[in-house]
Amino acid sequence: MDQLFVGLRYVALFTALDVPGTPALNHALATIAAAGPHTRVGLTPRPGRRTWRYDPDVAVPVHKLPDAVVNDGAAAVLEHIRRRPGFRSPLEVHVSQRVIALDINHGLGDGSLGVELVRALFAHSRGGTLPWVTDDDTRLALPRALIHTFAHPARLRTLWRQAAGLRSTHTSGPNAASGDSVPWSPSSAVVIARVDADAEAAVNEWRRENVEKSGSAAVWLYIVRQAFRAAGLRIADRVTVAFDCRRYVPKHRAVNGNFIFGIDIPLAVDEGLPTVIARLHELTAAAVPLAAVGAVSARALLPPVRRPIITSSYFGGAPADLMYTDMGNLTMLKDLPWQENGQRLATALIDPAGPNSVTILNTKLGGARSVAMSFHDNVVDRRVIERVAGYLEHPIGLLDTP
Repeated sequence: MDQLFVGLRYVALFTALDVPGTPALNHALATIAAAGPHTRVGLTPRPGRRTWRYDPDVAVPVHKLPDAVVNDGAAAVLEHIRRRPGFRSPLEVHVSQRVIALDINHGLGDGSLGVELVRALFAHSRGGTLPWVTDDDTRLALPRALIHTFAHPARLRTLWRQAAGLRSTHTSGPNAASGDSVPWSPSSAVVIARVDADAEAAVNEWRRENVEKSGSAAVWLYIVRQAFRAAGLRIADRVTVAFDCRRYVPKHRAVNGNFIFGIDIPLAVDEGLPTVIARLHELTAAAVPLAAVGAVSARALLPPVRRPIITSSYFGGAPADLMYTDMGNLTMLKDLPWQENGQRLATALIDPAGPNSVTILNTKLGGARSVAMSFHDNVVDRRVIERVAGYLEHPIGLLDTP
């Protein structure tokens, strides 16, 4: 799994914090790296190699964010970091007095790594530590999860039915490009929608009254797609949903590498909420994402090791491909030194999968929610994404009674 993401990056951002000084952060990073390669600090991914170099003595760069950029807001900080020219270390840290951002080579790990690492940085800067640092991650986590999950033949039959259904399901809607091939290079951008506590509470109340047994992730996936429709952006009749396969690993076991997998789910552009809820539930219950991780990982063991394909052009008129990740309520961050009078935020800019892709990260912190939409602004119109954000900030209007 890690091999698939080498070279892609994401920038995890946390705002309204009392951020330690650079010396304290340097010491914390060195301590965490010395704890072992399971923390992923000190690792250098090598494209095409199955093993990576571990050197705990290589310093992680800590950069000071310009005040003008910080004052322009969270999206400006994320774009400033991602667009910075020049060489990038596998892990870099960017800070101001109230903002900390982790610029991470995606091959090191998924969003869980960013959350755990920022927790560890604050713990160590205050003279403490966390089990995530002191304890090794789970050995052979994937084989153990596969054996535990699919030990009973009935689970395998259910898995086969769901996987076959994904292959055979077809939805109507134009997916083909209508224009010519256009030369292209990345231009990473992000727009963040802020859903305040009152709007979040209204959605939760609606969910309890209308679809009580559904999870919030399915409801918010529906809301997000409705917002894109309302804003007038043409989207594909499918969506890639990222599933965290740690749910299939026994509790109290850590998996620090990439363990989230995106499943391409056919969904008509005007698909109703009941279908969205049912498809997410069926895939999760059948452990289709875990099986997909197993298949991809098994293929990666066979030569040749595939290198990622870098796209240098795109076809005009293609619909936007949506990838949706919901990290839920980040309660594990509650003990960070949050400022009393600041807009608390835990979000990220995640490299989109391609020129016409929009990667959506949904997170909740305290009573409020944020939806970050990462895209390339030389392909997808920023003004349209800003309209999407406007709809998301008033989500109750996007919900229909089933």
